[in-house]
Order: sequence, then C-alpha cells, then structure tokens
Amino acid sequence: MRKLYLFLSLFFTTFFATAQWNTNIAVNLDVAEMTVADMQTAFTSDGKTWIAFYNAVTGGYVMRAQLLDINGRKLLGPNGVVVNSKPSGTATYVFNVALDAAGNLIIASQDQRNGSSSNVAVVHKVAQDGTLLWGADGVVLGTGLSPYVAVLSTGETVAGWSESASNTLNLQKIAIGGNLGWSSPVQVRVGSTRTSRGQIVGGSGGTFTVVFQRAGVGISTTLFAQRYANNGTAMWSAPVQLSNQTSSGARYYSMIAENDTTYFGYYVSQGSRFNSFVQRINPDGTLPYGLNGAAFSTNQAPADAYQQTTNMMLVPGSPYVWSVCSYSNTLQSQYGVYVQKFLKSTGARQLGNTAKEVYPISANMDQQSGQLSVVNDNPMFMSYDKDYRMYVTRLDAIGNFIWPGNRVEISSTTAGLATPKGRFGFIHNIPNNLTVATWTETRAGELRAYAQNIAPSGLIGLKVATLGSVPAAITTNAGTLALTSVITPASANQAVNWFLIPVTGTATINGSGVVTARTNGTVWAKAVSVIDTKIKDSILITISNQTIVATGLKVSTLNGVVPEIRTSTDNLQMVATITPANATFRDVTWHLTPVTGKATISATGLVEPLDDGTVWATAVSVQYPNLKDSMLITIGGQRADHILSGIIIYPVPTRDVVHLKLLKNHLPTLMWIVDATGRVVYEEKLAENALRQEKTINLAGLAAGTYFIRFQAGWIWHSFKIMKL
Repeated sequence: MRKLYLFLSLFFTTFFATAQWNTNIAVNLDVAEMTVADMQTAFTSDGKTWIAFYNAVTGGYVMRAQLLDINGRKLLGPNGVVVNSKPSGTATYVFNVALDAAGNLIIASQDQRNGSSSNVAVVHKVAQDGTLLWGADGVVLGTGLSPYVAVLSTGETVAGWSESASNTLNLQKIAIGGNLGWSSPVQVRVGSTRTSRGQIVGGSGGTFTVVFQRAGVGISTTLFAQRYANNGTAMWSAPVQLSNQTSSGARYYSMIAENDTTYFGYYVSQGSRFNSFVQRINPDGTLPYGLNGAAFSTNQAPADAYQQTTNMMLVPGSPYVWSVCSYSNTLQSQYGVYVQKFLKSTGARQLGNTAKEVYPISANMDQQSGQLSVVNDNPMFMSYDKDYRMYVTRLDAIGNFIWPGNRVEISSTTAGLATPKGRFGFIHNIPNNLTVATWTETRAGELRAYAQNIAPSGLIGLKVATLGSVPAAITTNAGTLALTSVITPASANQAVNWFLIPVTGTATINGSGVVTARTNGTVWAKAVSVIDTKIKDSILITISNQTIVATGLKVSTLNGVVPEIRTSTDNLQMVATITPANATFRDVTWHLTPVTGKATISATGLVEPLDDGTVWATAVSVQYPNLKDSMLITIGGQRADHILSGIIIYPVPTRDVVHLKLLKNHLPTLMWIVDATGRVVYEEKLAENALRQEKTINLAGLAAGTYFIRFQAGWIWHSFKIMKL
C-alpha cells in the first residue's frame, strides 16, 4: 500500500542526500579509480566503511585507505589517502586492520624502508579526515611479516607479528599516542617451538587473548591460545592447545570475543579430509567444548563431504553462536554451503548433527565468502557460484530462507579461474542496520576494488526518477510531474510511501508519486520502501510559472488603530491584507456604505469624514470578487460647528474683499453677513464642499465698521467677526 504525506518543513538533510551506493549490480561502487592488490575492511559505529588496500605501483605497492559514509560517498577523495609509500618489494604479504573507539583506522602492514629486502612490521593510525595520527612513518614494531592488531579496552593497541630474528610470533603494545608500551616485545612460543599467525581479541581491564599456530612441518600447524595481562605477562601457566588436528599456517581463522570469553571458528585437516569446528576459550583457559571444540557436523568419515572455509559470528547476549561452512565433495570438484547453530554454554548443535544444507554440493560451486553476520538471530552471508556471480543470503533462526528467491544477487559480472574475484569482505553494522560487501575483480583488464551495500531486508537500494526521464521541473500553472521508484532487487516488494518536503516552493504528491505544483521554488520528492524505511531516495524538483490563488482577504486599520474618527481634521487609513502573502494577484477596490454617518473613501483606502455616525469600509478583490471584507468605522466631531470653525478668512481687517476657504468636506451651508445692528447685508447658499475651493466676497460697498459672517448647516451654525476699514 502507498500513502500520501505532506510535510510543511524541512527536516533531515540526510533524507535528500544523493546516495553513491549503486543499485546497478553490474557496476557496483568503485572503491578507488586505481589497481588494488589486497584489501581489508572495517565498520565504524556510525555506519562508515573503512577500506585499506594495496595499490600496485612500479616496483611495489602503496598502502592507501578509503572511507565511505553510510550512503556510500567517498570521504577521502576518489582514491583515498596514502598511508604508507615506503618501498614494499614486489610481493604483498598479509596485513590487518582494527578500529579504535573514535572510529580511527589502525593498519598493520610491512614495508622495506631500510633499503634492503628485509621487511619491517609497522602500524599506522588514520583519522576519519585522512590525518596520519602516528605520522607518516607509523610505529615500527621490528623486522618481520604479517602483523595483526587489536584495540584494548584501555584504548591501547596490541600487535602481533612474525618476527624475523626469532622466527616466532612477537607481541608489542602501542600507547594511544603511538609510543611503544613495553620495553621489549613478548615472544610467543610453545615450549621452545616457534609460533606464527597470532590473532588477538581484547578483554576487560586491558587484557587480551591470542590464538596462534605452533609451527609443524611446512605449513602444517597446531592451534594454541594464551591470555595476557596489560603488561604483557601471560595469565595462564602455559599455552592451551585448542585442537589436535592440523591447521594451516597459510590462513587466519574466524575469531570473536564476548567479554573475556573467546570463540574461534576454524577448519582443519584430519588425514586426507577437512573438518570444521567452533571452539570456546574461557577466561581461565578452560575449554568447555573439549579439545577441538564443537564439530560443525558429525559426518567426518573419509567418504563424507569435506568441511572447509568456516566463518562464525555471535550477537553479544544471545545464547547462540552461528557458523557457516563451504562444503565440497571428496574430489573438491563441487561445492555447496551449510550452516550450524551452537548453544554458547555447551556447544550443542541446534540444527542437527549433520548441520543444515543451504546450497547443495553441486556443479554450481556455491561457496561462502567474507565474514558471517548475524542480525536478530538471523545469519547473513555472502557467496559466489561457478561464474563468480555473488549473492547474499539471510536465514531465519532455524536456517530457513527469509527472502523471496532465497538469495539476492549483488554482483552480476562473471569471472573465471584465471582472473577470479577475491579478497572478499562482508561486514554488518548493527546500529545502522547496514551490510557492506567488498571484493576485488578484474574489469577491462584492471584489478580493482568494489563494494555493494545490502540491507537485512534484502534490499540493495531504491532509485527515484521522473517518468520518461523528463526534466525534474514543473513549468505550467498547477502542472504535474509523474515520478517512478524502482527497488533493487526487482523481486522485492516494490511498494513505497511518497513524501513531499518543501524547500523554497510548495507542492503536493499523491500515493502514485504524481507531484502537483502549488508555488514557485524547489521541493524534494522522496520515496521510502514500505518494508524497510532505511531504503529511500529523493529527487529535487524545480517549480516555476505558478499562479498563487488568493484565498483570504482581511480589512484592518493601518497599524491596528481603533477604527474611529473623532475630529474634523482627522482621517483613517484602511488596509486590505490578501492571503497567502505570496498570492499572485493582490488588487482590491474600496467601497464605503453609510449607516448613520457619512464619509468618503479613496482608491487607496483613505477615509475622509463628512458627518457623525457609522459607516462600513469594504475591500473587494479585483480578481476574486467573492473575496471581500468590511470594517465598521465610528465618526464623531464632524457637526457643522466643528467643521465650519475651520474656515479660513483673510485678510482681517479688510478694505474691500475677504477670501474664504475650508480644507474639509462640508454639507450644504447657508452663509450670510450682518452688521453690528443685526441687519443682513449679504446672503448666499453654498453647495456641498463649495468652500474646498477658495471663495471671494466683495465688501467695497459696505461702510466701515464691525460685521459678522455666519454659516449654518442644518441646525448647526458658526460665526466669525471681521472689521471693514
């Protein structure tokens, strides 16, 4: 269902930001406009995605970092920032990343800065604005390879690396400011046997746990663990063996901590086959699941399917641990994907002893890649098929498909074994409910890094456009513009709610996305997915040539004074206010209707009084005659004795003529002149307002003396005394 919403104010600018995530899964988001050899990803708490990557240059590699915001915009330029440009040699080695509490990226890598072929393990910290907080040289750990870092609860960093001289795993602490925390590194051995591939998780009080591999023959190793205090002192009397099966020194495994308890997902070889496990390591070093841990499946006979690449994840506070595993036939010529759910406390399998099939072992070669994510006890994982098309799958709490069509394709381009897609990352940000997949792929002959977002709802994105791709503008009065919304994937529910947010103009939008213009300016039209309100897109519409219809008219006095005239020299200015204020046509005509008084009104609304009483002043819209309003005006002090007293007579005294003028309107008036004995010597009837024009009376024929000029309007009269010389 679709609903209509009209907002009258502008709220969050993020609603209208143009998203950079690409809904075209044949294109995706290009992380950098340059070649990429290897990369690692990490999520900040506010939904940003860090991507550290090697860029191939002549004679070596440069370490760079890119930061994407929640909308997929590149915050550090098209190619990110250079983190380490020291000489690196012609091969890349494993590197690792971590985040501190402020969302700064910590990169542990190696270079050949000493001008020789020997490698130096080094750690850099990059702020979100691209600043290298530990300087361009970073923090040098010592000679060696494959550094791994973790941030402790104290804000400090611990790094482990395969140190060259001792040929074993070394540990060193780095203070928040970038200084080494211990006077010398801590060597990690099992007895006298060297170790490698240390993976670190922080614990309470600045403690940390390291899972590492005791060296065997070739790349064969055995998994052990040790917990350390903040000063580097081992907290267990001896390293704890996690498995008696053969792990590989060529890979890292899946690891996460909850408080001081560590969970480790891995697969190992037993004879000629591979088995998958989840191990729990208690804070005191005990293994409640036993040696090797909880088996992913009890099908471990030589002829059973091989359990290979394994990733696991948990939600803090949940009673469960989830694991996903790529299966293969014994020839490793066909692959599939299975999932298992373990009870944290005991390791008991919740999806049966043989795990749950998600994608069967087949020639389609479905294989899980990247990390496992868990959202509300629902696992999400990425996979690819025989053509390296990439997908995301979300399952419910018992391992059943949630999304229509079972999975959502996120990369439709294909690849082959000669140039496969790789370096997969798949991370989920719980606070922002956003999952990002990253990978490398050769397109047009160049290996680059790509990223694609997907929500737990299974939606990749939403795109708003105009119907027929016409310009996003309305140029006719009350015109309309039809919009369309397309949600990716196409198999998803396409229902949206439409919103209209004014910027400088106004409009309405209906449930089908049709915008109707009201006033000139700009508005944002926004579509929001019904099934996932975080999936939305907006388009800015420009509106012009709109006639703003007047809807109201209100008569008042200028400055809100009382509507009355109390003296014969006063007038009253009326005001007609048209609403809305931006109405296109605002002309009015003024009319005055007597009740008990009399007055005149000008075209601009100025009222001039004539007689006491009341009158109505009315304004009528010229363009909309039905819009009108009136105000009752009270008039006083306008009787003839008041009005006539304002007559100007000059000169006084006079020899022959006198001039008369009245600056006010007046009623028809009788005028006469009498001498001192009361005899009338001159008489005239004056028409209404006659004295507004100057009048001259010739007194030359009168004798010198005192005379009186009297005026009478109705029963009101007034008299002036003059002298004739």
